[in-house]
Amino acid sequence: MSPRSNTINLSELTRYFAETQSILTQWLGESTKESMNKELHFGAEVMAVGKLLNFYFWHETYHLGQLEMLRRLAGKLEKIYK
Repeated sequence: MSPRSNTINLSELTRYFAETQSILTQWLGESTKESMNKELHFGAEVMAVGKLLNFYFWHETYHLGQLEMLRRLAGKLEKIYK
């Protein structure tokens, strides 16, 4: 965390992202139909793990779209390839 606020600097955030993606990739590779159908409490709802993962996938793509709009507003119009 930044000492001047409760924000996380970009390098720390990308490191956290890489760590969580590694954990998630390993877990997905070991998951079964039964583990995806396991029900969890999500707020006031009960939801299957697979359905919750689908929600988080949508949620992250929504934020990526927001970031793309901010890039364009900042004048960054080139495509990003990796």
